Amino acid sequence: MRRLTFLLSLSAILLAPISNAFATCCECSGSRIAASPTTGIAPLDVLVTGSTFWTGAVEIDMGGEKTYVRQFVWDGCYSCVDFSVGHTFRCPGTYQIKAYDTGYPEYATITSVTVAPPAVPTLFVFAGDTAYEAYLATYWYVAQRPFSYATVDWGDETSEAFVFAQRDLYFGTPNHLYAADGEYTATLTLHYDNPYCSWKQSVTATVKVPGTTTATEASTWGGVKAKYR
Repeated sequence: MRRLTFLLSLSAILLAPISNAFATCCECSGSRIAASPTTGIAPLDVLVTGSTFWTGAVEIDMGGEKTYVRQFVWDGCYSCVDFSVGHTFRCPGTYQIKAYDTGYPEYATITSVTVAPPAVPTLFVFAGDTAYEAYLATYWYVAQRPFSYATVDWGDETSEAFVFAQRDLYFGTPNHLYAADGEYTATLTLHYDNPYCSWKQSVTATVKVPGTTTATEASTWGGVKAKYR
């Protein structure tokens, strides 16, 4: 009986450290995911961080735009593993970000990010070199936005692509010569073409011909059209 008691006590002593180590090694409060920031203006740089119970690899789906893979090396411990990935959202929209073990998207941990378009540009109308000429202008920081190209529809059945040029304190279009008297609605559009979407932002202004002699701020605003995943 004494021998059996001794063996049981010895077994308890030997197994206790193993049991404690296994408990520590298995500590994981569950999967988590977070994005920072969760809201902002396009283009928006987002850092996604999280952790999950040990797995060979985790896939992070950025709202359908791109899926990143983070692989892990077995360290002999079934504990939580951490992951992080950065991504730039260039298109307006709300994106559902999912992290899941490779091959099991139905068990994803989910968060979301909402991306807003930049503010609609402020647009001014200036006189050109003659009473029948005019040009559109905006603030310098609008001209620096990461759009792909810009176009202007002059409202007289003519339109053109252009590159912003500094014009006094503003950045503007080339001069446009109107052929007849009238009141025209000119539209300036910024076109954004990205790998995952294309969208555009427009603003309109009224041009009076002849007689545009001072800057006139646009009073009729265009909208934002976006297509995103």
